[in-house]
Amino acid sequence: MEEQVVNITDWKRIIAGEAPAIFYLEIMIRAAIVYAVLMTSMRLIGPRMSSQISRLELATMVALASAIGVPLLDPAAPITPVIIIAIPVVLISRWMAHRSFINERFEHAVHGSTAMLVEDGRLQLKAMQKTLTTRERLRAHLRSKGYVQLGAVKRVYLEPNGQFTIIPKEKASPGLCLLPAWDEEMINSRVTQTKEHICHHCGTSGNPGQVCTVCGRDEWTTAVVEK
Repeated sequence: MEEQVVNITDWKRIIAGEAPAIFYLEIMIRAAIVYAVLMTSMRLIGPRMSSQISRLELATMVALASAIGVPLLDPAAPITPVIIIAIPVVLISRWMAHRSFINERFEHAVHGSTAMLVEDGRLQLKAMQKTLTTRERLRAHLRSKGYVQLGAVKRVYLEPNGQFTIIPKEKASPGLCLLPAWDEEMINSRVTQTKEHICHHCGTSGNPGQVCTVCGRDEWTTAVVEK
């Protein structure tokens, strides 16, 4: 096997490659055909493909993408394999979507299920650990929605598509501060400390010196309310 000589200053090879110029016109034709195959596949899979990405849709996209790369750029590779691969991918995806519709257990196995991460102002640490959701990620999302303390939150659900659904309390109670500890200026301007103590890890009410009845930790902080 001959060793290929690579010249770092060969700008013609780097920019235009070694294929004949007519191949770039062929690339445009190949891209148009592949684009048509993709659009048809997505149309057959259903509107979920274009509205939100679940595990099933992500797997479908990866399978189609892996079939597209080589035929799109290799002049020796035909387009037909793309169509051949797309057909079973679309059929399997449609079958799994139909099966998910009629079988709830199958749907949960394929798409996942909804997890409750916050209940009545308290972090559900087991659910967060199971879904690999960190406290800081959850706090950051709540802050982005305007919440400064956890006692104002009734429920937070992690949906199967990875999105958070927040249900606020009708009347906020003292809770765990969601603002970064180093931002004292914002803390002083947005929240007021109360006499109630809560667990620093999960937000459960308790007394300092005791072990939290929910998470077993013994780190306590003062609950806050929004000004």
